[in-house]
Amino acid sequence: MSSKELKIRKFKGSDYPEIVRLSNTVFPEIKRTEEFFRNYDDNKAEKCEHQRYIAEIDDVVIGYGHYTQLE
Repeated sequence: MSSKELKIRKFKGSDYPEIVRLSNTVFPEIKRTEEFFRNYDDNKAEKCEHQRYIAEIDDVVIGYGHYTQLE
Protein backbone atom coordinates (compact mmCIF):
# COMPACT_ATOMS: atom_id res chain seq x y z
CA MET A 1 0.00 0.00 0.00
CA SER A 2 1.42 3.38 -0.93
CA SER A 3 1.18 6.28 1.50
CA LYS A 4 0.44 9.76 0.26
CA GLU A 5 1.73 12.61 2.35
CA LEU A 6 -0.16 15.86 2.69
CA LYS A 7 2.13 18.88 2.60
CA ILE A 8 1.16 22.40 3.65
CA ARG A 9 3.42 25.21 2.45
CA LYS A 10 3.38 28.94 2.02
CA PHE A 11 1.85 30.27 -1.18
CA LYS A 12 4.14 31.37 -4.04
CA GLY A 13 3.26 33.76 -6.86
CA SER A 14 3.38 30.85 -9.30
CA ASP A 15 0.43 29.26 -7.42
CA TYR A 16 -2.17 31.76 -8.65
CA PRO A 17 -3.35 29.56 -11.56
CA GLU A 18 -3.95 26.68 -9.12
CA ILE A 19 -6.03 28.71 -6.68
CA VAL A 20 -8.07 30.06 -9.61
CA ARG A 21 -8.66 26.47 -10.79
CA LEU A 22 -9.69 25.30 -7.34
CA SER A 23 -11.88 28.32 -6.61
CA ASN A 24 -13.72 28.02 -9.92
CA THR A 25 -14.22 24.28 -9.38
CA VAL A 26 -15.71 24.74 -5.91
CA PHE A 27 -17.65 27.92 -6.75
CA PRO A 28 -18.49 27.66 -10.47
CA GLU A 29 -21.13 30.39 -10.19
CA ILE A 30 -18.43 32.91 -9.09
CA LYS A 31 -15.77 32.93 -11.78
CA ARG A 32 -12.56 34.27 -10.24
CA THR A 33 -9.48 35.20 -12.23
CA GLU A 34 -5.79 35.38 -11.45
CA GLU A 35 -6.13 39.16 -11.70
CA PHE A 36 -8.84 39.10 -8.98
CA PHE A 37 -6.60 37.20 -6.53
CA ARG A 38 -3.52 39.27 -7.34
CA ASN A 39 -5.45 42.51 -6.89
CA TYR A 40 -6.82 41.27 -3.55
CA ASP A 41 -3.33 40.36 -2.34
CA ASP A 42 -1.57 43.45 -3.69
CA ASN A 43 -4.01 45.99 -2.25
CA LYS A 44 -3.90 45.06 1.41
CA ALA A 45 -2.89 47.81 3.82
CA GLU A 46 0.75 47.33 4.83
CA LYS A 47 -0.18 47.10 8.51
CA CYS A 48 -2.52 44.16 7.84
CA GLU A 49 -1.23 40.59 8.08
CA HIS A 50 -2.12 38.28 5.21
CA GLN A 51 -0.82 34.86 4.16
CA ARG A 52 -1.97 32.14 1.80
CA TYR A 53 -1.12 28.45 2.15
CA ILE A 54 -1.15 25.61 -0.36
CA ALA A 55 -2.03 21.97 0.35
CA GLU A 56 -0.34 19.37 -1.87
CA ILE A 57 -0.24 15.62 -2.26
CA ASP A 58 2.53 14.25 -4.48
CA ASP A 59 3.28 17.82 -5.63
CA VAL A 60 -0.30 18.26 -6.87
CA VAL A 61 -2.18 21.24 -5.44
CA ILE A 62 -5.38 19.98 -3.81
CA GLY A 63 -6.38 22.96 -1.69
CA TYR A 64 -5.55 26.40 -0.40
CA GLY A 65 -6.40 28.62 2.51
CA HIS A 66 -5.50 32.00 3.89
CA TYR A 67 -5.80 34.30 6.81
CA THR A 68 -6.14 38.03 6.57
CA GLN A 69 -6.34 40.89 9.00
CA LEU A 70 -8.93 43.53 8.24
CA GLU A 71 -8.34 47.22 8.81
